[in-house]
Amino acid sequence: MAVNTDMLVFFVNGKKVCLRNVEPETTLMAYLRRDLGLTGTKNGCDEGSCGACTVMVSAYNRDSGRIVHKALTSCMVPICTLHGLAVTTTEGIGSLATGLHPVQERIVKFHGTQCGFCTPGMVMSMYTLLRSNPNPTRKQVSDSLHGNICRCTGYRPIMDAFWTFSKETCCSPENGGCCQDTDLSCPQGNSAGCCRGQPAKLTDISSLSLYDPTQEPIFPPELQVEGLCENLVCFRGRRVTWYRPVTLSQALQIKSENPDAQIASGCTFLAQQLKTCVQEVIVIDISGLKELKSHEIKNGVLMLGAGLSMADLIDLSDHGDLAEVSLVQAVPKVLESWGSQLKNSATLGGHIMLRGARYDLMPLLVAGDCFALVASKADAERKIQLKEAFLRDSNPLKPCEILISVGVPCAQKFVQTFKVAKRKHQDLASLSAAFFLGISPSEKLKIDDAQITYGGNIPSLIVPVETTKFLAGRKVSEEMIGEAMLALQSELLPFEGKGLSKTQSLWAQGFLSKCLLELIAGNQQGDRVTTNEQPDIYKSCQIFEIDQEGTFSKLKAVGQPLTHSTGEEQATGEAVFIDDIPMTVGELYMYPVLSTQHHAKITGVDLSEALSMPGVHGYIDHKDVPGVNFVFAEYADEELLATDTVHHCGQIICGIVATDRDTAVSAAQCVKVTYEDLTPVILTIQAIEAKSFLGLPWRVTRGNLEAGFAQSDEVLEGELSTKGQKHIYLETLGALSVPRERDQIEVYTGTQLCHTLQIAVAEVLGVPAHNVVVKVKRIGGGFGGKESRSLLPSMITALAARKFRRPVRCIFNRKDDTLINGGRHPSLARYKVGFTKEGKIIALQTMLYTNGGITKETSNSVIKLAVIRGESCYNIPNVLVEGRVCRTNHSSHASLRGFGCPQMLWIVENILTAVATHLSLQPHKVRELQLYKEGETTITNCFLENFKLPKCWEECKSLADFDKRSQLVKEFNSTNKQRKRGLAIQPMMFGIGIYDKFLNQAGALVHIYTDGSVLVTHGGCEMGQGLHTKIKQIASDTLGISFDKVLVSETCTNMVPNATATVASVSTELNGRAVHAACITLVERLRPFREADPQAGWEKWVSAAYFSRVSLSTTGFVSYGDFGFDFDTCKGPDCMYLTCGVGCSEVEVDCLTGEHKLVRTDIVMDVGRSINPAVDIGQIEGGFVQGYGYYMMEEVVHSPEGKLLTDSPLTYKIPLAADIPAQFNVALLKNNLNDKGIYSSKGIGEPPLLLALSVYLATHDAVKSARVERGLSEVFYLEHPSIPANVLKALN
Repeated sequence: MAVNTDMLVFFVNGKKVCLRNVEPETTLMAYLRRDLGLTGTKNGCDEGSCGACTVMVSAYNRDSGRIVHKALTSCMVPICTLHGLAVTTTEGIGSLATGLHPVQERIVKFHGTQCGFCTPGMVMSMYTLLRSNPNPTRKQVSDSLHGNICRCTGYRPIMDAFWTFSKETCCSPENGGCCQDTDLSCPQGNSAGCCRGQPAKLTDISSLSLYDPTQEPIFPPELQVEGLCENLVCFRGRRVTWYRPVTLSQALQIKSENPDAQIASGCTFLAQQLKTCVQEVIVIDISGLKELKSHEIKNGVLMLGAGLSMADLIDLSDHGDLAEVSLVQAVPKVLESWGSQLKNSATLGGHIMLRGARYDLMPLLVAGDCFALVASKADAERKIQLKEAFLRDSNPLKPCEILISVGVPCAQKFVQTFKVAKRKHQDLASLSAAFFLGISPSEKLKIDDAQITYGGNIPSLIVPVETTKFLAGRKVSEEMIGEAMLALQSELLPFEGKGLSKTQSLWAQGFLSKCLLELIAGNQQGDRVTTNEQPDIYKSCQIFEIDQEGTFSKLKAVGQPLTHSTGEEQATGEAVFIDDIPMTVGELYMYPVLSTQHHAKITGVDLSEALSMPGVHGYIDHKDVPGVNFVFAEYADEELLATDTVHHCGQIICGIVATDRDTAVSAAQCVKVTYEDLTPVILTIQAIEAKSFLGLPWRVTRGNLEAGFAQSDEVLEGELSTKGQKHIYLETLGALSVPRERDQIEVYTGTQLCHTLQIAVAEVLGVPAHNVVVKVKRIGGGFGGKESRSLLPSMITALAARKFRRPVRCIFNRKDDTLINGGRHPSLARYKVGFTKEGKIIALQTMLYTNGGITKETSNSVIKLAVIRGESCYNIPNVLVEGRVCRTNHSSHASLRGFGCPQMLWIVENILTAVATHLSLQPHKVRELQLYKEGETTITNCFLENFKLPKCWEECKSLADFDKRSQLVKEFNSTNKQRKRGLAIQPMMFGIGIYDKFLNQAGALVHIYTDGSVLVTHGGCEMGQGLHTKIKQIASDTLGISFDKVLVSETCTNMVPNATATVASVSTELNGRAVHAACITLVERLRPFREADPQAGWEKWVSAAYFSRVSLSTTGFVSYGDFGFDFDTCKGPDCMYLTCGVGCSEVEVDCLTGEHKLVRTDIVMDVGRSINPAVDIGQIEGGFVQGYGYYMMEEVVHSPEGKLLTDSPLTYKIPLAADIPAQFNVALLKNNLNDKGIYSSKGIGEPPLLLALSVYLATHDAVKSARVERGLSEVFYLEHPSIPANVLKALN
């Protein structure tokens, strides 16, 4: 079938796009960003798992006459699939120039933006829902965001913003305003979730614009005209030929002529393949075939078109004629955990052809006795039974066949489906199951026939035939359930150790039990599908003070919950990140070649194939370094570009420089590196036995340990360990280096270490520091991950820019970024604790080892802070805490929010829990007994004055209604066998100030222009924590002007030199003081003009000063705090002041699967007098949810050979919006001043993460209750992280 290259036609934001010479493998995201400059569509993962690139794709359905809108991840949409469609990005719905769309406005005004990298994707997911359904339910709003991740906010403000569009929500302009302000009837019935009688809100509902769906842009009329999509088209590129037939016969003809052609429909898998394919590929796009998108019932069988999307299948469950088809009715439950983007793109046929046991619908289809109907040009249609054909690894289709439909028997069965995964939503199953039970119409609870299929993370689907035979003909009872589980256990035994773990076998038995118990509970006759999940009604409150009387500021900027200073730009996509900077003339792109070995000698590097590729300009390696070839010249322990030996997987060997990103990445993959393996290869804490360490031990001690143990009534010893955590900031590491004259260079990057990076680039180039200017506008999330590792892309692009004398850009892809940036340190602790019979701890000895990776980096600083916090917030008279960093062949583990404290706190709290269990005491009583009090002194000689932790403890107990709920939890557990609840309250304190005294300094530069506007530059970097917003508040208050007169400039080393890194929750403290000092100087310079004419106003005072030749520019500098800890003498103090807080969490644990639901969390934080309550609450919620991920969900997994398996959001699961507490309450301690803080505030970035440990402790409490009921010991070890597998292990 000869077809010429055709014109690709589609619309973007209302503008027509016509492309003749298109490369079919190009994704929509790449085209939007590269060719149209629409950089609001962000690249967070390039594999469809983060949602940052979400756009709306609209199509005209000629049969129904309706316009269909779908949210899709544009990184997984090959551009050729857009023929005849319309694309809308966040730039197309609103901008600063034209005004924000209500969706954009609300996410800003509800403080739902922090770093802002995920914001456009969130906006477009919600916008698409509104275009499809202007009056959604709260559940529909929540479901629309399952495919979007956010690492900063903790999701609560985003959900609150978008729930205002729901017809069920109070506090919505569409529903009449806020229940606090009106007497209108509340859509929520003044009950759960209603704000009437609740504390004041962070957002003024009356300021929100109404959403009017009639004002939305129209669908392009040209796309509604017949003809454009009615003919076969073909798009030919250099490697890929893309056919788009419009009839099934055309598709079969093309397939017969090209048997090896790939079939494309939703492209969820093919799009990723095409990105890395180097061979010629032919693709047949069947997404436009109407024959494959229909459904009909024939002879008692429902035939479903293979081209139906998952969203289509869900919609079918509402069709009245399909109400009796049990399998169709079960589909929504199976797919409810999927993100909307995946539901919209994935198809039934594609799902089946992947043939994987992990894909959610497969157990349902196999258990439902479905079959596939395939066809070819030459042969008649052929039926393939899924149970027989798709349990094998090989493809059951012949080369010329296409899957056209799936047959579903219209049987009426009792159907149950189950799935357990690390995360509730958007996660592949660890184990899944589908049960089809035929129930006797004449005898209740009697099973006539049964079909069971297990899927998930197992080699192939498992159909337990003997168990189904056991069930058939039996009546369900509790006794029969026990027998059935034993039968299943026996049948699964041969699979254990051959792809099925013991835990998975327990899950399988638990699923069977849950299914049969559900049948008993519902006493069903097969007339409906049952579910034991009830929708949650989410609610929250935020308790804070607002400076109403202006005691701190006349214009009330400080103390006000102002929105993020660049939130509007973030929502509209106008905020510029590194890869959003427009390409300049002559710019090149570089991508590194990374080591694939952990420890090896490089025996050869073959660049010939890469250098021969069109568009490749050359390469850099260690021979191109004119200066020092070390990342940190001070340590000289890690080469920037490996010379002859690699020491960890992911070490940079060289870099390929090309005209564009795709060419550079492809060429880098073609470089052939040969190795000779070296020994030893040390990957775990086995480094202890090998005596492989980085640096000397660190220790903190107090009292007499030997005497303390002698005075103790009881002594316990044990060993505890934690795994690591990945940063998963949304913007990956990257840099753009631009060469200037005389070996000068400008580096645009996202780093927390401007000064350090400047010095590192200067050293590698062999030039003075003044030749290097580092500029940081904003960072798309940091959490410590943009400290030391952020040096790498800047240093290698600077080298390439110097060599080729052209601008060079490098942005790491997600997988390489996750590999290179080691993340939080795994740890091992050995402890000995002595205590009295009353639970008072007398002595504690802890030896902490951390896995530091290959180099020092920040590891010694991390272990020092962990040791300093070795007693947490508990007064223990005799303490010895030691710490040591292990050297292993992993990429260096580095800073991550909390900086060693999350590991140490987990260890200390487990020790206290062990003491409480040993003495049969309530854990919260043991914690309360040890708490530090006012006037006491910590092990680092911090004298506790104005110490608010005891007050936080009492207020949190009150806010959480702890005593009453403790009793309710006991009552719940006494009446529920399969589900147990746990409740825990946990305190923490975190030192603010960097214990290396010299780092507690900062500078600032403030300009006043003649029109009265103010420009502020300081040394801190904005990465979503609200630093620039608070700086604006401080500057405007100090100068006595309005907030909008102040602009905070980008951070750059030629404006503020020698800046301390943006770390340790101290950046507002340091940089705010520097800005304040500069502003005070300017206020004093303006004082004579203000006094001479008090009524003139700001602009005239500034003008008068200018004409009087008074400088309107000045610097500010601060050296903050007289503290610093000496490890040799154990004398401090180690910080300026302490930020304290208490968290209380309640969980519900499923005892059959180990899954949990976070029922409620209450937090009380001492933040002093908040400069911005909205920012501080956002940091508390975001930090808590990140900590929740660390303690309960996020598991770093390596293969036995040490390969990182969890290297992207697709495999490494961070919390989603659906995972946050069903009730999430945050209170800032009131009437609280801090005389050591700027404007009496306190640092807040890191401390809240530690309070997520309360969820782990509550889970421990729930497991303990279940174990006691089962007659098991109360002494057990709940492993970290507490994913379902580890919880189930503890339960059994």
